[in-house]
Amino acid sequence: MPKRAYQLTVYFFVIFLLMSLITGCSDPVSISERNVVARVNDEDIEKREVQDYLNLIYLYIPGAQEIYSQEEYADILEEDIVWALIRDRITQQEVNRLGLFVNEEKIEQDYRQEREELIKDIYGSEEEYNARLKELGLNESYLIRMNRNAYLTQVLYEHIGLNVTEEEARAFVEADPHFWVKPAQAYVFQILVETKEEARNVHTLLMGGADFVAIGEQYSMDSQIELGHISEQDMRDPLFLDAVFSLDPGEISEPVEMSYGYYIIKITEKDESRESSFEEVKDEAMEFKKREYFEEYVQKLIQDANIETFKKLMNKTPPYDK
Repeated sequence: MPKRAYQLTVYFFVIFLLMSLITGCSDPVSISERNVVARVNDEDIEKREVQDYLNLIYLYIPGAQEIYSQEEYADILEEDIVWALIRDRITQQEVNRLGLFVNEEKIEQDYRQEREELIKDIYGSEEEYNARLKELGLNESYLIRMNRNAYLTQVLYEHIGLNVTEEEARAFVEADPHFWVKPAQAYVFQILVETKEEARNVHTLLMGGADFVAIGEQYSMDSQIELGHISEQDMRDPLFLDAVFSLDPGEISEPVEMSYGYYIIKITEKDESRESSFEEVKDEAMEFKKREYFEEYVQKLIQDANIETFKKLMNKTPPYDK
């Protein structure tokens, strides 16, 4: 997936049953006829937006289509997508209310860069990319608009983050002893094979001086040979992490048996765990506080907003509060 794709809010497929709306809607018949699924401060969210967001996900993650089209996901996805759209709309409204600067030229430039990466990383050619857009019923203007929405969220985030002080960041770090500890890191290469016999063969080649990457490309079931830097706190199998951090730079492990095969691991760099200074963790702590401020701010906007939607959704906690 392109590196900027995380900025786009991920929404899911929903099967809408336009039943009764929340108490307070003055004209439920006309709303149903116009396929309005929610109203946020007198601004409508229409049913077609749900499908548009779904198709955007299918554009970025083609494999998701098979999963999200299964009927058993409908109820969960219905709740997620409606609340995601509501949150998105409220954020946009607040940027407009505050009169924050929106750099339209940057939005266009960022989109062009993202488009190039999407074609390169997923579709391979302009022709395949355009064919997929046509298949999904998407067009460039819609994609630019979605990029703009993601940008507006970032604009509001940065604006709210201006309220965070260094003193608050320091207090936040001092309240969490783990924040001071910089975990051990290593630069890792891996080869994964299926059987013990294959692992022994590969290990013998490596110990004889064969190039690790070249052997990995020839034998490994996992095409990602060079993992790069990983931390001892990464969400990986503990057996894998134990093997990594038992090595010294330049050392190659014995075959490590795991549930899905045998790993042979090499590291080229290693930094041991140590206690950090505040200056080293300040930027990370500031970001934590910014996210905290931002979430509190958006939650207050949601609480104060006039929101009308399905009763069954309004009786549930928004998914991002869970």
